[in-house]
Amino acid sequence: MRRTTRITAWISGLTVAVTTMVVGGVMATDAEGAPTPSATVDEKVTSGTNKFAYTGTWVDCGGCNSGAYQNSFKYSAATGATVTLTFTGTQATLYGYKEQWGGIAAASVDGGTAVDVDLYSAVQYNTGIFATPILASGVHTVKLTVTGRSSNGSKTINIDKADIFTSSPVTPTPTPTTTTTAPTTTTPSSTTTTAPTTTTSTTKPTSSTTTTTTAPTTTTAPTTTSSSTTTSAPTTSSTTSSTTTAPTSSTTTSSTTTTAPTTATAPTTTTAPTTTTTTTSSTKPSTSTTTTSSSTTTSTTAPTTTTTTTSAPPSGPPSSVDDGDLSGTNHFAYTGSWTTCGGCNSGAYNDSFRYSGTVGSQAILTFTGTQATLSGYKEQWGGIGSASVDGGAAVDVNLYSASQVLTALYTTPILPSGPHTLTWTVTGRSTSGNGTINIDKADVYTSGGVPVTSTPTTPTTSTTTTTSSSNPGGGAGGAMLSFSFDDSQQGQYDNARPVLHQNGYLGTYYVISDSFGWSDHFTPAEAKTLAGEGDEIGNHTRDHPDMTSLSASDAEKEFTDSQAVIKSASGVTPVTCAYPMGRTNGTVSGIAAKYFKACRGTNGGQNGANPDLYNLLVYYVHSDTTGADITSAINQAKGSKAWVILVYHGVGSVLSDEDVSPSTFASHVAAVKASGVTVKTVSGALTALGH
Repeated sequence: MRRTTRITAWISGLTVAVTTMVVGGVMATDAEGAPTPSATVDEKVTSGTNKFAYTGTWVDCGGCNSGAYQNSFKYSAATGATVTLTFTGTQATLYGYKEQWGGIAAASVDGGTAVDVDLYSAVQYNTGIFATPILASGVHTVKLTVTGRSSNGSKTINIDKADIFTSSPVTPTPTPTTTTTAPTTTTPSSTTTTAPTTTTSTTKPTSSTTTTTTAPTTTTAPTTTSSSTTTSAPTTSSTTSSTTTAPTSSTTTSSTTTTAPTTATAPTTTTAPTTTTTTTSSTKPSTSTTTTSSSTTTSTTAPTTTTTTTSAPPSGPPSSVDDGDLSGTNHFAYTGSWTTCGGCNSGAYNDSFRYSGTVGSQAILTFTGTQATLSGYKEQWGGIGSASVDGGAAVDVNLYSASQVLTALYTTPILPSGPHTLTWTVTGRSTSGNGTINIDKADVYTSGGVPVTSTPTTPTTSTTTTTSSSNPGGGAGGAMLSFSFDDSQQGQYDNARPVLHQNGYLGTYYVISDSFGWSDHFTPAEAKTLAGEGDEIGNHTRDHPDMTSLSASDAEKEFTDSQAVIKSASGVTPVTCAYPMGRTNGTVSGIAAKYFKACRGTNGGQNGANPDLYNLLVYYVHSDTTGADITSAINQAKGSKAWVILVYHGVGSVLSDEDVSPSTFASHVAAVKASGVTVKTVSGALTALGH
């Protein structure tokens, strides 16, 4: 579902704006004021003055995304694998993708102390992921290492190119260095930069009547600068007239204005809400069962005491609630210390947002409706916030990003129509060394969802009867399991299908209709064979785009065109779909509801008796998923009488962390067999649940 040379770019519409990178006040710039590199080094260049060298396993992704430099990049999920840039100059910036599958890389310059670089983002965009400080003119190295760690359950890192700068060489001075963890691009002349950012025109003038809070400094790597002026920033001072740059932890004087140097920013991408129980709309779930949504969370997606089933996800225009709306039906309330940042970023809703780095501070949204989405900035200063709905269990939301992007931060599950609260709390924890969280607005939906159930006018089914009928045909422990496969890859037919059939199991295969005719993918005849043997053929769209980036009419054509081709090839019309990359929103899910009885995303969790039909939760299988992991997931499902949907991609050669070897797949099937759990296709499980 992710990276194959036959899948075209699905986020071609994203535009990354690059703003001025000033070094010593004299670095060469282009006509628009952006710094001009002296050389650009493609990731494939492995010889010459400026070159890359690789250790460990790396996959060359040619043609995966048209936005990549020279139409290719490399990625790796092999812990310990490295890519090292050797260059001659004064500074280098590494470029790559921040994306749903991004893990944490360790970056080091000239063999120095490594700093973490988090490549996770809810949406994919190409950006500067790490920039060195300005260095003495000469030969230098920058190394990125796959740490195997992540803030979202994935661990892949990637590299697209490097820009080399040779202007404005500097001589190291014996001033102290500053070491922090977020990528930066420059150190302005005659200043000690407290928070070099990767944003576009994003100073943070404080105009709040509340206490100005401390937000830790975020820079790229150890830097050495001679300082005569201290850059001002929001500080622990109670001054409210300062115009400042990014939040820092330094004590500064008021009335100083400084704009932090910038590299690149992702476009404003506040997405329509997804009906998930996780932090973002398209993260790649971890293989660990401890990171998937619990059965309790799943049940809150569609709580009801009647036989009413979950309706389609909310659609139609939401009601937007500004961070400054403090009264009315839908409003915010704040505890602790928050700073109002008016005029800090023109992309903010109503030109303002609020932020806090004070542990325990809360922003509480009270709203009436069926679902709400909080939007704000993922940025260099982003820490980990916790979100809880109606006083329930809190989930962590990581706001760190190497460049600033305005996006949906958290979406509630679909709720009964009525009043609810969503509490947003500063935890003080982070993956970057900073603990600031922020809030820009909330979008509240009132259509769709689950109606409030008042006192029943007819007898309701008893708990015992409901539990029994929720899993008709359920096996051991009342649990069920489905094997699902994305992208119609040949290894699924050649290697997975025989093992499943030998054990009496059927699978669900989500087909990209354009893939008929691609090498290493199903043929129409093989799709027809699968259907004839009882396996389910599902819809994975025509050409695997990010459906949320399309117009409603184009999104609908992705489904309808694919339906027609798949029916012609296999003889069956798909009744379920899988969203490419798990990306969906109210519009996409609403369209899907016209053609399918349910659709599957990639958000982690197990499905209860009344799942969100248009964003079914999954167990996302990786190359290192073991039979014991599968057993653990099944045992969890037995305890809550839940339904587990396994998601596979390649079954054959392991080219990425989404692929499994035939022997690994066989061990998974053996674990399922030993558990005694009932195995059904996705549509078969839905039927068993009464959908």
